[in-house]
Amino acid sequence: MTVVRESAAIFKETGRLILLDRLTFAAFITRYVVAVAVWHLSALSLEVEISEA
Repeated sequence: MTVVRESAAIFKETGRLILLDRLTFAAFITRYVVAVAVWHLSALSLEVEISEA
């Protein structure tokens, strides 16, 4: 019975680590997408300023 409890505890901890890893990955992807969007918008606004000048 103790082995079952220990393996269940290990499985639960591993599941938490995998979830944390996925959340970290999602945060990284989100940050990358936001950075690209901001860069794209700033490039567009710069292009508009150049064409207006």
